[in-house]
Amino acid sequence: MNYYELAQEELKAIETLRGAGMYRHTVFQCCMAIEYLLKTKLVQIAPTSELLEGHDIVNILRAVQERFPSSKDLVSVVRFCRKYFNEARYPASGTAAYTKAFAEQFVQYVDDVKHYIDHECMATAEDLAEKFKKTN
Repeated sequence: MNYYELAQEELKAIETLRGAGMYRHTVFQCCMAIEYLLKTKLVQIAPTSELLEGHDIVNILRAVQERFPSSKDLVSVVRFCRKYFNEARYPASGTAAYTKAFAEQFVQYVDDVKHYIDHECMATAEDLAEKFKKTN
């Protein structure tokens, strides 16, 4: 499964939903995009991880950060997203909290995580040497 492609689809859905004023759905799709982005790297560093089968994005982030430390505090971002992953699907407290500003906050979280995946989770020379050694 190509998690990065799935994340790209989520990014398109986010723009469509946000443009339509569907902010609760935007928040949920942001949470999904973050999960897919994190799984992009987890599947590379731990392809048999049980975390790939669930939605535990806090521990997925921790597993990825063990290998690729981040320059931003993404744990608090991911915890917040984890809370709203279910809340946005099943809004027990109603939908009034899902404003444009609230949705924009989640869009920024996606941007932060995408930046981390795209720019901070880079293979090192040792990674490449190890990969080359394993394939030959």
